[in-house]
Order: sequence, then C-alpha cells, then structure tokens
Amino acid sequence: MKKYLLPLVLLLVALAQCSFGQGSVEIIVQDPATGYTKPVSSANPLPVDAEVNIGSITVDVFPVFADGAGSPATATVDASNRAIVNIGSETIGMITAIDAVPTANYMDVENVSSATPSIIAVMSGRKSVSLFNQSTTETVWVSLDNDAASATIGIGIPLWPYGSLSVRLDPSLNVGLITSDTAKVTVYQDN
Repeated sequence: MKKYLLPLVLLLVALAQCSFGQGSVEIIVQDPATGYTKPVSSANPLPVDAEVNIGSITVDVFPVFADGAGSPATATVDASNRAIVNIGSETIGMITAIDAVPTANYMDVENVSSATPSIIAVMSGRKSVSLFNQSTTETVWVSLDNDAASATIGIGIPLWPYGSLSVRLDPSLNVGLITSDTAKVTVYQDN
C-alpha cells in the first residue's frame, strides 16, 4: 500500500493543478524603440500597421425601379433624404396590407341568453371580430354566416368559459350568439 501512496498523491496534485483556472495570458510584443519584449498595455499598445479614416456620404436621390421591367426612375426625397415613392401600381400586396390595418374599432358587451340568438351589430367596413366569453360556467355557441338567427346550442363554434375567438370576417356576414342559460360576451370589431 505504501508503494502506491506516493504515485497516488502525485496524481491527485496533478489533477488539482489541472482543475483550477488558468492564469491570465498576456500578449507580448517587441518594443520598436528598445527592441525588448513587453506585454501589451495602455503604455505599450499592440502595434497596428494600418490607418482608417471614416468619412460621410450624402445621398440626395437614388434610382428606384418604377416597374416590373426594371426601368429606373429618380425618386423624390423629403427633407430627411428619404425616398418618396408612389405605390399606386405595386403588385406585391403592400397596398392591400396597408388597407388592412385597422383604422377604427367598436367594442361592446353582449348579453347572451337561450331565448333568442344575439346578433352583433355589424360595423360598416368591419375587417375582423374578436369575441371573449366572460362567463365562468357557460359555453356560448357562435355562428358566422348570412342567416341572422342561425346560432343554435350545440351547433357552431363553441366559445368555452373565459374563452376567446378572433377571426377575419367579411362585413356582409353576421355573428350570432346563443347559450343554454345567460352569459356576457365582449365583442371587439376593427375597421
């Protein structure tokens, strides 16, 4: 056992030395004035054999492709040198996306019962509708169609207690709501 003690101690010392963090590493460069090597510091910086000058560029106008064939046109710029571009004839769907941004909204709380389906007043130009069931126990059944009174219990889209439903919906379609007891539903429409 004694003959294994010394190699075991040396092995443990070697492992201990390897497991601790390494010392800091310094970059050593040759001092051009003296020829001696010195560590890099603020007094002895790393020599750089380059020079960089950063200038400025001013762009007043630049070419903008006016059509699908790539015919360039010169853009008009505003006071901040941003291009003013007429997008009246674009084909990538940007105008549709811009038109789809809501410009107005309508929010109301509908009292829903089992007697007659509640019909949500359609906001002119409505793009989407969101419904939020405020009941803790009642499921509200939703219909999205042209028939004003088509909401039926057990048929349609279930709006679970504290549930929500958001859909893009054509303004010509009605939203009908009905439940087996009574519930309140928050209705949000954007235009």
